[in-house]
Amino acid sequence: MLVVRFGGHGPTNAGPSCSSVDRRRTGFADVSSQPEVTTTIRLNPATVALERGDGLPEACIANCDNLVTANQDDLIEYITTLRPERMSEIDRALRFALALDQ
Repeated sequence: MLVVRFGGHGPTNAGPSCSSVDRRRTGFADVSSQPEVTTTIRLNPATVALERGDGLPEACIANCDNLVTANQDDLIEYITTLRPERMSEIDRALRFALALDQ
């Protein structure tokens, strides 16, 4: 999973924000849905804490309760690739948020 920056097309349209993009296929999909990455840290079972050690510029969370859709054309900056251990945490948080383990 890559963490990238994409242009601001969200509800506030306040400019670029960070998000994660699943790149399991070759290259980027034209459109992808992914958890929002935010510096507003509110931990719960649907979030995953991310740190500078993960390659992010500051502490933040992947919020799997808030999935966003990004078009490939909106991706403007590669930030980092998350380690497999962190991806396991993202998978667990997504399963919780989408009620897939019930």
